[in-house]
Amino acid sequence: MQTEAILPLEKQASSTKPLMTENGTGLGVERSNPRVADHRDLIHSLLIDAKTLAALLSVSVATIWRWDSGGRLPQAVKPSPGVKRWRREEIQDWIGADCPCRKDCEAMKKAGK
Repeated sequence: MQTEAILPLEKQASSTKPLMTENGTGLGVERSNPRVADHRDLIHSLLIDAKTLAALLSVSVATIWRWDSGGRLPQAVKPSPGVKRWRREEIQDWIGADCPCRKDCEAMKKAGK
């Protein structure tokens, strides 16, 4: 009979470590690389990238790009060349308005101002 050596949890190599919450439970995971962020945390940023928007809407990233090129999403901003982001507040308003097309979004924005 062959037995495997099992290391204590503290000595196991892992790229992540448990994140302790306010109530002391180990729910969630903290990444060892601070530059790698969980998309759930990015939802609260001012600008949302396609990957985060896809996760928020429960669709694929390809669907986000298809909807954007088809004028189905609110107008994105380009903070630098080759980078496209959506304003979090506009996405929230868009969802609250039952996801109208870009043309209708623009009309609602102008009517509201």
